[in-house]
Amino acid sequence: MAASSGAGTLPPSVPVGAVFGTTHADTPPSGVGRVNQSLGDPAQQTAETLIIHPVPKRPQRIGLILAIAGAVMVVTAAAVGAAFLLASSSTSSSTSSSTNRTAHPAKAGAGSGSSSAASAIDSVLRQSGNARRTVVAATQSVSNCTAGPASELSAMQGAISSRESALQRLSSIAPTDLPDGATLVGDVNSALKASDQADQDFVRWMHDIEGSSCPYVSSSDSNYQGATSASAEADGAKQALLSLWNPVAAQFGLTQYTAGQI
Repeated sequence: MAASSGAGTLPPSVPVGAVFGTTHADTPPSGVGRVNQSLGDPAQQTAETLIIHPVPKRPQRIGLILAIAGAVMVVTAAAVGAAFLLASSSTSSSTSSSTNRTAHPAKAGAGSGSSSAASAIDSVLRQSGNARRTVVAATQSVSNCTAGPASELSAMQGAISSRESALQRLSSIAPTDLPDGATLVGDVNSALKASDQADQDFVRWMHDIEGSSCPYVSSSDSNYQGATSASAEADGAKQALLSLWNPVAAQFGLTQYTAGQI
C-alpha cells in the first residue's frame, strides 16, 4: 500500500484546563516533545509531531485560606464596630434622657417652663400681700384699742404706697404667653384697686376717730363703712383672679394664694 508522502499531520492541540475547569486558549504549552513515528516504510520520512502536555495548576489553597481568613477578620471587625456604635448610642441616649429629666423637672418641682409674665404677676401679688398684712395689723390694733390711730397712720400710708406701686408694675405686664392672660391681669388690677380703696377709707376712718377715746366709733362711721364695702369688692375680685392664677402658678412652679393672702 502506498504511503502518503511528505510530513506527517499534526495532531490536534490538547486544551489546557484551568484549575476550576475553565479552558484558556492562550495558555502556553507546558512542554513540547519530538516523537519519531514510523509510517510503515523505513524509508519514509519521520514526521515531527507536537504533543502538548497540559500541566494542571495547583489549587491555590494558601490563597483561598488567606482570603477566607481575611473575610472572617473583616466580618468580625464589622461586628465589633457595630456593637461599639450601639453601645455608644445607648450611652448617649441614656445621658441625654438623664439630662432632659434634670433640665425639665416635673410640675411638682420647678415647673414645666418659665414665663416672665407669670413671674411678674407673682411678684405683684406678693407685694400686695405684704401691704395687706400691714393694713390688717394696723386696723386690728386700733379696733382692739391696743394702739391709737395716730400711731398706725404711718404704717397705713406705707401699705397704700406699696399697693399703688404694685398697680403701676402690673400695668407694664404683657401676659401674651399665659392662658387667659389678659383676663388674669384685669382681675388682679380690679382686686388691687378695690384693696387700695379700702386702705384709703380705713385711713380716713382713723382720722375721724383720732383724738377720741376707745372704744372707737366704727360701724356708724361712713369711711369705715366705705372701707368694709371696698374690702368685700376686693375679696370677690381676688376669688376670680385666683381661679385663673393658681393653675398658672402650679404650671410654672410659682406661689399659689388664697384671697386672704393678697
